[in-house]
Amino acid sequence: VTGGVTAPSAATVQLSPVSVHRTTTTDRVGVVVQYQQGRLAMMADVPPAGRLRAVTRTTNALIVACGESGAMVRVHQNMAEFVGTVCTGDLAAIAPLLDGQIVAVGSGGHALTMNAAFATKLEAVQTTRDLLCVGVTTEGTCWAGAQQARLLRRTGDSWVRMSGELGLSASIVGIGCTPRAVRAVCTDGGVIEGQLP
Repeated sequence: VTGGVTAPSAATVQLSPVSVHRTTTTDRVGVVVQYQQGRLAMMADVPPAGRLRAVTRTTNALIVACGESGAMVRVHQNMAEFVGTVCTGDLAAIAPLLDGQIVAVGSGGHALTMNAAFATKLEAVQTTRDLLCVGVTTEGTCWAGAQQARLLRRTGDSWVRMSGELGLSASIVGIGCTPRAVRAVCTDGGVIEGQLP
């Protein structure tokens, strides 16, 4: 679970059966919370990360979260570590790739890949609209959904717009994909479906 909180400096947050000392001096800080077997196992502030928006587990069991201003956070051995800022956009979604890397997308058409050593590569995207969600097929094909019902597919190291002009103003907020089909859910309740040959 990830999110942003507003917290007073040096406050203690009581969560039965765990007490967590808040050490941040900022009003807005990324927080990582981990549950195991229905119990709180870890809660940590991750300054200087702002609000965290998405989290994933890679194929090699690395847990990575992303968020505001391109923040990346790694969770390892019950500790949360700010990895760094990897781009200028707010990252909204993250997903694991089959080769152990991750793909993340966000505002202003930002899309990137990151490997286990946290080396990041920004990728070309055929839109400047905010990318809001990402999905990966069992064969490794990536899809991203954006504002104005824009649907993009990752080809090599670039993202190609697949939806054309649909005349919709809704944003795509969820993607389900298989090697031969993609289904996208929009903010207005609309569903966009496509079949690949």
